[in-house]
Amino acid sequence: MARYHKWATAKLLTALADLPASDLQRPLGLPFRSVHATLNHLLLADALWMSRHTGRASVAGIDTAACGFMWAGETDDGHWDAIPGLERVTTTGGVGALMLRLCDDWIALVEGLTDDQLGTSFEYHSTGGAPLRKQRAGALQHLFNHGTHHRGQVTVAFSLLGRKGPALDLLYFLDPAS
Repeated sequence: MARYHKWATAKLLTALADLPASDLQRPLGLPFRSVHATLNHLLLADALWMSRHTGRASVAGIDTAACGFMWAGETDDGHWDAIPGLERVTTTGGVGALMLRLCDDWIALVEGLTDDQLGTSFEYHSTGGAPLRKQRAGALQHLFNHGTHHRGQVTVAFSLLGRKGPALDLLYFLDPAS
């Protein structure tokens, strides 16, 4: 699923490259308001989960601990328009480069895990500070499913903008000829 995560993210970013910045920033009624804010959410969620799996406080240049407040409040109030420490990364290309870098990190992490390691649990803290324990394989499935969910929301934006979005179904990844 890590390879699919990268493939689908890359296809989405390629399709988004044709859209003007004004369309990417425009409030479209998406759960995170705009395409750009949704991409910021995806980037930060990937960084947060990578931090949880690896114990690294900084992932892809993002201080995940300093971003805890991002998870509080409503999703459509505009606070996802910029990630703390990355305020200058305002383009889809800039966010996309970080997203793809994290995708490569996910592939390396998953491919480095044994079946026994996938079956173990790990401990982390919720964004609210509560201690939690999750099975590693289930947490990875959650992360990749989370990406699919929000990439689907971004594909809705293409329709709202009168454009055709990319086909990101898992079956197209599994069988590129289809």
